Amino acid sequence: MNEKSDNNPRPLYIKRVEKEDPEKRLSESLSKKYGERFSDYRKQYFKILDNPKK
Repeated sequence: MNEKSDNNPRPLYIKRVEKEDPEKRLSESLSKKYGERFSDYRKQYFKILDNPKK
């Protein structure tokens, strides 16, 4: 599993060991409260992680 997908937006260099996907859990709980604003925030967050300052 070396590719990033829509289901797994985290950068490849971050390895996690979990039974339940934390992104799914965050999305389920916070999308209800914040809607599109939360989705936009997470997209921007992962964009920053993918392009760290040098």
